[in-house]
Amino acid sequence: MVLPTFSARSTSRKQKNCAQPATDAAILRENAEQYRIKKESELKGREAAIAAVQAKLTERDGKTVASEEQLAKILNEREALETKLQAKEAEISTLQKQIEEKQPASANPGAPSTVELQARLDDARQQLDNAEREKSLLSEKIQAIRERSSQLEDEQKRREVARGKVRRPRHDFGRQPSL
Repeated sequence: MVLPTFSARSTSRKQKNCAQPATDAAILRENAEQYRIKKESELKGREAAIAAVQAKLTERDGKTVASEEQLAKILNEREALETKLQAKEAEISTLQKQIEEKQPASANPGAPSTVELQARLDDARQQLDNAEREKSLLSEKIQAIRERSSQLEDEQKRREVARGKVRRPRHDFGRQPSL
């Protein structure tokens, strides 16, 4: 009678010992699967955040390029107007000298009269006034664009700094979770 009791106890212990590793392995597999799912979810969240930041940076870059193109166009217009203004100023100066001297522009009998020259001078003065007003408006626009450009440059510098800080996370797929 002693033998069967001992044998039954021995079998019971062996079954418990065999069942314990199987249960532990199942728990470990379940924990590993939960850890993997959690890490995949975190990775997807990080990728979405990175995509959002990259979209914002792309949008800002587009705005920067458009602003730079607009600035170049305005600067070209300004240069053309300044050239035109200088030509008009030279013409006015020539006409004023001729009026002061009270001499006709040339000895040519078909030359314009003093009245015609005065009318041209008045017209040139009016054009000069208009050009000066336009020049002041352009200078205000240029100042605004310069301010915007400096803001965009500052923003671009901040983005470059941010790009250096935003990095894709390393994937730890090969590592086993520590329990």
